Order: sequence, then C-alpha cells, then structure tokens
Amino acid sequence: VYGARPIRRWLEKNVVTELSMMLIKDEIDENSTVYIDAASGAKGLSYRVEKNGGLVNADTGLKSDILIEIPNGPNKSEAAQMVKKMKILEEDDMEE
Repeated sequence: VYGARPIRRWLEKNVVTELSMMLIKDEIDENSTVYIDAASGAKGLSYRVEKNGGLVNADTGLKSDILIEIPNGPNKSEAAQMVKKMKILEEDDMEE
C-alpha cells in the first residue's frame, strides 16, 4: 500500500511528464481527451488521444472542466481502481 506522496510523485514523473511532452509535440491541445490505461502485469501505460473538442456537460451543453474521467465499465484495471480512490485536489490559480 502506497501513501499519497509516493503516488503523487509517480504520477508527476510518469503521467504529467508524458502529457507535457505530448503538448510540446502538438499531439494534444486543450480540447483533446487523453485516455490512459494500464493492464495488469503490463509495464508502463498506454495513451490514446481523441481530438474531439473536449468533454461536454450533458446538462448544460458547455465544455466541462473535468481533469480526469474514470470509466465505470466492467473491465476496470487496477490502475483505474487506484485512481478512483485518490482524492483529486483543485489548485487555486490565483495563488502566488
């Protein structure tokens, strides 16, 4: 069992770095949806990009500010289960 800090460091080192590289290479933009998955026993993560204009809130029709979306399908990976249990904190952009 890992604590929050080691998981956060791992996410920053692996996921945030990969997403940053994808931004630099223009593989993704603010309207892209990136699906990240890890299969049991597989080494590394797989990234799938959809340039679909971003997620839209079904109630309002406006673009959503969702940072991460975990599917609720029957084929949930261990990584999806771990992320679902994590508390995602919203950072205030106005802080200096």
